[in-house]
Amino acid sequence: MKHHIWSEKDDIIAPYIYLYGTSKLGMNIEKVGLSQGIPVISLKKRISNIKAIDTGNGLSNFALQTERIY
Repeated sequence: MKHHIWSEKDDIIAPYIYLYGTSKLGMNIEKVGLSQGIPVISLKKRISNIKAIDTGNGLSNFALQTERIY
């Protein structure tokens, strides 16, 4: 599987899903990832990174871009 290079646009998607879920988007996480060209596992990990940034618990090795965007 090819490593996804996260753009700032991509990094806006993860906090949105973390904060609001996907129901207002009219699609689940898998479809969001597919529609944006983001592997689902990468999107789920990025959402976990947002949770770690927000709560201070969990993965500590998140991208600085993600922290800045959040």
